[in-house]
Amino acid sequence: GVFGHCQRVGLPLEGKPFVRYLSTGPGLWTIECGKPLAAPAAGEGDIEAATLPGGPVVVAMHGGLYDQLSETYVAMERWMDANGVRPGGAPWESYITDPAEHPDPAEWRTEVYWPLAR
Repeated sequence: GVFGHCQRVGLPLEGKPFVRYLSTGPGLWTIECGKPLAAPAAGEGDIEAATLPGGPVVVAMHGGLYDQLSETYVAMERWMDANGVRPGGAPWESYITDPAEHPDPAEWRTEVYWPLAR
C-alpha cells in the first residue's frame, strides 16, 4: 500500500491518512487512498502522486464509528442547502485518530472535507 511504499523509498510522511471518494454509484465506488507527504514525490506502479484540490470547502468533524459517517455527510448537505452553496468536487475524509491507539469508537475522530462549487 501507500504507507509501505513511502517507508520503502524513504518519503517523509506528514499528516493523517485520507480517503477521497472520486465517484459513487449503485454497488460501485472509486476511491483514492493517500498519505500526505512533507515534500512532493513521484509515484511508482499503482501508487500515483496527487494533490488534493485547493479552494473553499465545508469541513465537519465526525465523532464515532466509520459506518455512521453518512450522517455527517447528510448534515453537510443540509448545511450547504441552507446556506445557498453546492458541492463542487469529490469529498475526502482525514482520519484524525488511529483505532489501534483509541480502541473505543466513541473517541474516533474523522475530518470530512467537501469542496464547494465556485
